[in-house]
Amino acid sequence: MTTMRQVGFMRRLVERFGGFEMLQLSLLGITLGCVGLGLSVVVTRLSSGFMLLLAIVSIWMAWLMSRSRLPNWGYALLGSLGGALGLILTVGGVGRPLLSLLINLPIQLIQNKPLDPAHWQAVEASYSTLIARFINWLDGVSTQTLVIDPTFISIVWGLALWLAVFWSVWWVRRRTSVLPGLLPALVLLGFNVYYTKSEIGIFWLTLTAGSALALQACANYSKSRRR
Repeated sequence: MTTMRQVGFMRRLVERFGGFEMLQLSLLGITLGCVGLGLSVVVTRLSSGFMLLLAIVSIWMAWLMSRSRLPNWGYALLGSLGGALGLILTVGGVGRPLLSLLINLPIQLIQNKPLDPAHWQAVEASYSTLIARFINWLDGVSTQTLVIDPTFISIVWGLALWLAVFWSVWWVRRRTSVLPGLLPALVLLGFNVYYTKSEIGIFWLTLTAGSALALQACANYSKSRRR
């Protein structure tokens, strides 16, 4: 029964987006997923599960936005701001107290009661903690001191992957140009592998390059069909 549902779901996806577009999306997901996993093995305190999930979410969002009628500047602006805001709310820990505040605020207004100041204090504390971590990281950069903060590391590298994904999807989906689109992601992973001399990183870099070549072959086939 579960298998039949999965088959039906895949059939509806193919009918909705097209078989060739789903193939492109799958290859793009494999390529950028390898980039995320590769970064997680060469960057200290970076979770592989977090990077893989972020790659999947960002690919789907970028692909859906690229199918819309958004202009190029709108796609870039919404993609960049959405990624930064999403990481700050989730990884930065600001989202949970803010959500609690937004849920309790209308309830207190309806009941005509003053809002519990603890909700405001929780939002302010989470925001202040994030700012303090950012300042601490900047101080470490200015004094050339290594500062290992898992939360801030996840935000910085997560945003780098997010932007690389949106750049890649824009070039692949709207320009049908694979190599210019994947170049930032390949450089991001390749530089870190070279800097850390990680053998496992070389493995993920090889997988990324192989899937990128497969995606380039699909793009060439699509251009040939149009001609």
